Amino acid sequence: MSSAIVTAVRVVSSVILLIILLVIGNTLAMGVRERTRDIATLRAMGFRPRTVVALVLSESAVIGLCAAALGVTAAPLLVGAFAKLIASRFGPMPDHLTRGHTLWVSALAAVVVALLAGVGPALRAVRLPVAEGLRKVA
Repeated sequence: MSSAIVTAVRVVSSVILLIILLVIGNTLAMGVRERTRDIATLRAMGFRPRTVVALVLSESAVIGLCAAALGVTAAPLLVGAFAKLIASRFGPMPDHLTRGHTLWVSALAAVVVALLAGVGPALRAVRLPVAEGLRKVA
């Protein structure tokens, strides 16, 4: 029975990760759409498509790093508070619920998810013809 609970937690975690990927992707896509004229101007000035992709992906990496910093900072506090709540009802809990390795993997996952979410908007930004991008009205 406990393996069913672990499987359910893994499925829910995977669904949450997918939802986060979609939210970050939507945020980045909105940012790229809002800056369509800026990106087209860069392309008209001679910036190569790979430079534009690098700019969009670096933005997504910064968002991922900020999310990782917030998550790694807040996770021990939230897990500790949750452990105290559970311990008050079900008995003592282990002292170290969040390990350093888990925090590093979580931070890496945040950055990877942000970069994956940035691939689509970056490719759309590069595929947009310069003339059409300059025609867009803000």
